[in-house]
Amino acid sequence: MKSVLERDKANFIIWMNKNKKLEKKVSKDYYYRILRVENNICTGIEDLLSTLEGFIELVEMIEKYSISIYKNKKKSDVLSGTLRSSVKKYGEYKYPLMADFYKKPFVYNLQNNNLGP
Repeated sequence: MKSVLERDKANFIIWMNKNKKLEKKVSKDYYYRILRVENNICTGIEDLLSTLEGFIELVEMIEKYSISIYKNKKKSDVLSGTLRSSVKKYGEYKYPLMADFYKKPFVYNLQNNNLGP
């Protein structure tokens, strides 16, 4: 059975093309990064993205996953940044009322459990 994300694939890519003015290939890259999160980090990310607390929990999981993949901090930061950016786009698509939150840049400090500007 397909996940919600997999069922959203075509509409998400179209939304990215129209609303973010991205080429289809770039939109697909975002989708596949989100799929990587769902396949390797946690399933049902749409539920976590529905609340700020859930998003913070997802970010923590992304940070830990990135560290487990790359011991090099710079590479780990790049991976977590690209995955986090992708799930933020999906959050913006999935929950338009939270779009202002997902559009804001932020920094997450795993050691301090802190979400900042």
